[in-house]
Amino acid sequence: MGAQKRWQQIQNVPFFAVPVTRPHTGLIPVFSTPPKTQASSGGKPLFYVLPTIPRGGEKPSAAVVELYAYRDEKTGRTRYSTDTNATASEKRSDQPLCRVWHSPSTTLVLDYEGHPIA
Repeated sequence: MGAQKRWQQIQNVPFFAVPVTRPHTGLIPVFSTPPKTQASSGGKPLFYVLPTIPRGGEKPSAAVVELYAYRDEKTGRTRYSTDTNATASEKRSDQPLCRVWHSPSTTLVLDYEGHPIA
């Protein structure tokens, strides 16, 4: 977001996932491009998520929810959401793609112009 200067476009943060810069062993990568074009386009993951089926020994958490892909039939764009409702022009994936951490915040508090104090 910072490199593309898109912080002003963020409207909400509906879920949390693991950034590509953090350890992600055992997690699933999520891409912005369809699977067939990922390798040919050199696509890099947007983030990493939990598999749909909990691993052995994983403790249940109400904060972990299912994530769905929504493909807009008009624009061809894909979005990811924990919401189970699609808009009129979208088709939701039949099955959840994975699991993510639900954001408990209903208010977006984001200071994209803030800088650390040295």
